[in-house]
Amino acid sequence: MQKVNIDRASFNSMYSEDIVSVLRNMISNELNKPDEKVNTEFVDECVNALLEIEQDRDKTFAVIVPLFSSEEFLAAIGGKKGYFKKLNKFTRAALIAAVAAASSVTVNAAVEGVTGVNLFKEAGVRIQQTFEKLNNGGGIEHDYDDLDEFERTSTSKPTETTSQQEESMTEEESSTPQATSTTLQSTSPQGTTGGATQPRDEETTQAPSSPTQSTTSQGSTGSTTQQPTQPTTEEPTAESTTKKSERNTTTSVTPAIEEPDKPKPEKVTLKSLEASFDNFKFDYVYGEKLSYDGLTLTAVYSDGTRKPVALSECDYTQSLNMNTTADYTLRVIYESCVVKIPITVRPDEETRGSDKCSNDDFEYFLTDKGAYITKYKGSSKNIDLSSVDSNEVYAIAAGVFENSDIETLYAPDVKKIFKNAFKNAKELTVANTQNAEYIGESAFEGCEKLGSASFSDNASTLGESAYKDSGIKSIRVPDGVSSVPKSLCEGCTKLETVELNGATKVESSAFEDCAALTQISGMGAVKEIGSFAFYGDELAEIDEAPSGLEKVGESGLAYCKKMAIKSLPDTLKEIDEYSFMYVTKLETAEIKNGITVIPAGAFQGSHIKTLTLPEGLTAIEQAAFMSTVIKEVTIPKTVKRIESRGLYALTRLTVKFEGNPEYIDEDAFYNYRYLKFLAHRDTKPIEYAEEHDIDYEIIE
Repeated sequence: MQKVNIDRASFNSMYSEDIVSVLRNMISNELNKPDEKVNTEFVDECVNALLEIEQDRDKTFAVIVPLFSSEEFLAAIGGKKGYFKKLNKFTRAALIAAVAAASSVTVNAAVEGVTGVNLFKEAGVRIQQTFEKLNNGGGIEHDYDDLDEFERTSTSKPTETTSQQEESMTEEESSTPQATSTTLQSTSPQGTTGGATQPRDEETTQAPSSPTQSTTSQGSTGSTTQQPTQPTTEEPTAESTTKKSERNTTTSVTPAIEEPDKPKPEKVTLKSLEASFDNFKFDYVYGEKLSYDGLTLTAVYSDGTRKPVALSECDYTQSLNMNTTADYTLRVIYESCVVKIPITVRPDEETRGSDKCSNDDFEYFLTDKGAYITKYKGSSKNIDLSSVDSNEVYAIAAGVFENSDIETLYAPDVKKIFKNAFKNAKELTVANTQNAEYIGESAFEGCEKLGSASFSDNASTLGESAYKDSGIKSIRVPDGVSSVPKSLCEGCTKLETVELNGATKVESSAFEDCAALTQISGMGAVKEIGSFAFYGDELAEIDEAPSGLEKVGESGLAYCKKMAIKSLPDTLKEIDEYSFMYVTKLETAEIKNGITVIPAGAFQGSHIKTLTLPEGLTAIEQAAFMSTVIKEVTIPKTVKRIESRGLYALTRLTVKFEGNPEYIDEDAFYNYRYLKFLAHRDTKPIEYAEEHDIDYEIIE
């Protein structure tokens, strides 16, 4: 679209009101036509032009220019309706100049029919030059009385100006001001020779004057002599054009020399992105890390060239949930190309890369070992998994029956039951899974009505919280399970018997708050008891004491009042706060080397009668031996601190201090009238005894 810029003063002389009136009349006339003949696009163009003019009067000339590509507009301002001749002369000149700026053969022919002016002869050049002067702030050299005079003086043909012509010009001619050359974006004819229209270069640029082309008149024959290799770019001035036309009856303009079209080089574009896979992993199991190892990318271009592409140059899928059964599609994007890579994530090695299957009741993976149930879609409360679609059922995936209302389960051949498979299935009373070798985390947690734990004697895995808060009454830890998992039967208030069968470790809260637990067998092999492992099992008795016990965590045996651990084994290396609190069967505590602190409440409430503290001990913390029944104890010289109620024995107690503790709490001892200290002169124990009126004896 061409835009012609004119200064404000020139605009004011064009009477935009005239153009506004013309546009309104054209809109009205077009809309008065029958509906099928109304050119709505033309109406829209006129309305848009009118709106622009009304919003900004300075745009009068600029907004009219695009309308000259419309035959309807040219017809509307034609002689039949008389609009053109009613316009102010400067407005008419502006309209013609606008056509010159956005000219084409069709537009020129239409305007010539309306105005009688051939824009591609002298008139177009003259008007263009005149309005350039207006734009540059100059005046109009010819003030024509009317448009007819303007048109008459504009009918002579333009002549290309060259340096040779300038040499032959008269002094009067050479003094004529030169017009500034312009650049036109549209293609327009330049002149005629023998009636033929000569094409003009689509784009002309200003260049210095040089003797590259001359045009010689030879009477009335109209012959043309050409000596140039390149056309000049200067337009002749209005005056020089007129004077030349007075001396020449026929003038031909040499057409611009057009260079033949050169074939453009074909643009090279990315055609595709190829991927190859060398030991690339497509199938994963839970917990494995996504990897692009083995992926090779190659960009293929339209010219046949190929280029290796690094993964870092692409956008690509970087993370997935690798602990959920799923079929994923990895996407690698390089510029406009995408490579899609299918991968699978399955629960375990047996299901790696397995196929998905489905029937009315179940969705499952079909593996070499059988069906792997992943979803239950049925409504029955009694589930028979002896087979599915004639396939033996190998496993039940995570969460398949979680929160369901099923009542019975028959799955005699199932080998694996995964995490949360029956969690909170509160109506489940029987789960026949006697051949299961793997019970996952929380598999039967919250099954309040479940009577027993059913799995193979050869089971190798029991998951954390597998039967937590369930209604089971007994459990036998398989021989292959050496570590009883965390919270295995926590909160099982109906649990009565536990068989450990050689387990060496009972992890934290494994049997916490099993109020009905009365009998624990296989305790003799236990070496480590985790925090709260048997906490609150006040009725629990053991078949034998753990002779190789090495560690007891916080409150590990707290409140096991009937657990017959009468003495601490020599192997004990680590105790924690409240480890043996209220283990009332405990009578002898010979604490060995390596323990440097007796933690808070470690033996509180136990019935220790004989206590031996090790060399290297540095502190007896709060309530460590509170409410014990010891009668005498020797405090090693390495002890620096005895805290509140640390030795708060409620018996006749004699305490011998081998050293001089730095701190003894005010109520570290039960201040009974039979309490007695044996200590060195001028030491903290003697000072403490004097302050608290405790019987003491100086030792040398």
